[in-house]
Parts: sequence; C-alpha cells; structure tokens
Amino acid sequence: SQIYVLNVSAPVRWIWTAASRFMHPRIRRKCVLIAPSDVPSCMQRIAPADKLPQVWGGTGPAWPGPEEAKSLEDQVGSLVAASFQRAGVVPAGAKPPREDLVPDDGSLLPSDKYRKAEPSCFACFGLRSC
Repeated sequence: SQIYVLNVSAPVRWIWTAASRFMHPRIRRKCVLIAPSDVPSCMQRIAPADKLPQVWGGTGPAWPGPEEAKSLEDQVGSLVAASFQRAGVVPAGAKPPREDLVPDDGSLLPSDKYRKAEPSCFACFGLRSC
C-alpha cells in the first residue's frame, strides 16, 4: 500500500527529498508526493477511467463538491469520516454522518431531503441520560 499526496509544491518536495534520506526505505517507498502537473497521470494509473472525472482524464461523471454533500462521508470520504468519528474530532461545519440521516418522510427509500435523526442511547456513551 502507498500514500499519495497530491498537488505538492516544489519546495515541499525538496524538503521531503532531503528528509527522506534519514527515513527507512520502506517509508520512502510508501509515501509518494505528486506535483500538480502530474496529478492527472497519477490518478489515471491508480483508478479506473470510469471512476475518474473528465478533468483528470477519466470518463466518469464529475465528483460533487463538499457544498453539494448530504453527509460527512460525501464531504470527506468514508475512510476519513470514520477516522474523524472514531477520534471524536469531526470538524466544524461538517455534515452529519450517514447513519444519523433519515428521509424526511420516514421511508427507508433514498430521498433528496434529509433531517437529522434523534440519537439513540448508544450514541450517548453515558454523557447524558436518555
């Protein structure tokens, strides 16, 4: 597995190059810093074309921006959202997680209009009585 850091400026890449000399070779292999001009070609190598938007050389639909998101997972991705929730550091202005969203009409079908669900006793974690 590797970590790709996209849109890294030249000064940061120079610092990384100097600092990486003191790092374990495995860490150097796992961390890949990508210059802004190389992002499209990098994304084309690591993701299928039908999942990439056209701006990155793919054939898929455009990715929605954070302002169009309906949940925290839509804003930052499922992995980061789960990490935020586990650490208890959900940023200000974040949308509620998908598990806290229910359709306005009470149905189980997807809906464009959502409201925040009431927390269950399990969500309290003993911080208040239910």
